[in-house]
Amino acid sequence: MKLCGYDWPQGGTKQVVCKDDQGQVIELVKGYESPWQSANLTQLTAAPPPGANGTALAGYAWSAGGTKQAAYVDAQGHVIELVVATGNPWQWVDLTELTGAPLPGASGTDLTGYDWSREGTKQVVYVDGQGHVIELFVANGNPWQWVDLTHLTGAPPPGGTALAGYDWSWEGTKQVAYVDTQGHMIELVVAAGNPWQWVDLTQLTGAPPPGGTALAGYDWSAGGTKQVVYVDAQGHVIELVVAAENPWQWVDLTQLTGAPLAVQGSLAGYDWLNGNTRQVAYVDAQGHVIELSVAVENPWQWVDLTALTSAPLLQQNPPTGFSWVWGATKQVVYVDDQGRVIELWVGLNDQWHAANLTALLRPEAGKKTASNLVVGSPGASISSSR
Repeated sequence: MKLCGYDWPQGGTKQVVCKDDQGQVIELVKGYESPWQSANLTQLTAAPPPGANGTALAGYAWSAGGTKQAAYVDAQGHVIELVVATGNPWQWVDLTELTGAPLPGASGTDLTGYDWSREGTKQVVYVDGQGHVIELFVANGNPWQWVDLTHLTGAPPPGGTALAGYDWSWEGTKQVAYVDTQGHMIELVVAAGNPWQWVDLTQLTGAPPPGGTALAGYDWSAGGTKQVVYVDAQGHVIELVVAAENPWQWVDLTQLTGAPLAVQGSLAGYDWLNGNTRQVAYVDAQGHVIELSVAVENPWQWVDLTALTSAPLLQQNPPTGFSWVWGATKQVVYVDDQGRVIELWVGLNDQWHAANLTALLRPEAGKKTASNLVVGSPGASISSSR
């Protein structure tokens, strides 16, 4: 089960979207003064379900449009978007049919969706059957469009399906990172009013190449940097990082911190706006969730979140990590070996907590619009300290 967790500032909620064992898209959602609730988005919208063997799934907020959305690939290979605005019902649209874009590649392909704050667009990116990076994008009040970024830039094609797409607010760019057939980390990047470009970050920095498919790219607002993180062949977490008007650099976070080695395929990197830190979460060989984190002008640190919270082990599925502005928390969410959705979370000047979200779900969320989930409906929060 793949999870994607994210913050929706316009709605004041945090949410985790996943595909369950029945092939349905499920959203777990919590408002600032509301308990966790669940909604079956497939049932709620009557959208075509995800493909039986597909893992492609992305969830994100769109600031210019004020919506939150989930994107996935259905059994026909079409990219489907489920979308909702505050006070409105969920809807769905077939982005492949709408745009005429090429189909995603074979089963197992990944996709990424994200907001570009500078230009007010939202976009979904994937690899098609020809190994080209395809972007679907839309601006508020305009129709969806698509572009073949591989053809447009002349960049080397991806060697796999893993992608990371994200906004860099400091410089106003959007970018997509992936690993090519030579095992090099490639970045496709564009600024407003400029053409797309590509750069080989492995060649540029001399960093060790990725050893698997796990990668994450994200913006750090407090530090003004953007970074791509991955696991190399030795199980070390490698960060490629750049600040405005500076060259790309790389650092071995495992060597720097002395943290346990990472298992291939497990990685999440994100910005914590309230705490002004950036962090990477991954799984070690013992099934423990490890966090590496840093604040401005401070050294990197690591902590074993599983040992700290006595949370269940994570054995197979990768974690998702994100910040929640309204709640001033950061969280890592994963599925344990019993199929339970586990959340690890911490607030400012607080200690880490663990919660079994599967046991705390309230099924009535699917009957409500997004606005009902913001200001608290009656009910206890997830724990007494929350």
